[in-house]
Amino acid sequence: MFLKVKLQFDFMQWSEKDIFLRNVEIADLSTILAWENNTENWSVSGTEKPFTEEEIADFIVEQMNPAATNQLRLIICLNTTQEPIGTIDLFDIDRQKQTAGVGILINKQQHREKGYATQALKLVKTISKNTLHLLQLHCSIQPSNTASIQLFSQQGFKKKSIDKELIHYYCVL
Repeated sequence: MFLKVKLQFDFMQWSEKDIFLRNVEIADLSTILAWENNTENWSVSGTEKPFTEEEIADFIVEQMNPAATNQLRLIICLNTTQEPIGTIDLFDIDRQKQTAGVGILINKQQHREKGYATQALKLVKTISKNTLHLLQLHCSIQPSNTASIQLFSQQGFKKKSIDKELIHYYCVL
């Protein structure tokens, strides 16, 4: 039964051609702090003020028990160097409705437009369907974020609605 599916993973790793996804670790503290406090990312993340090191440390510890937070953050790493290049999140995981939101960040421009986000999203769709037994994912994207619109559209996300600031998409798994 779906409700018995455990959202907590012991160290897990999922791979694609160029990247792999892994659980967040305490060792990621400085990297995540830098990514979250990079003001260039704030326009698409909704962040309005910098996070403290303590807030990020608490967040990482919370991520060790996704069932309690209904959120799963995974680190996107390059296969060749193991370098962390971004994150992909499942959030607002609703086990009764079997849905979750999804968000992705490839932090540095040099790692964008190389297919890494596509590979990460494919993996998360597979994890969502086969491991978490979700039926649908959703995301909200600013109309100016054409790269994300293209990414999610190419991965089967359909436009659901539009409001003043966001385009809302969904994907049946």
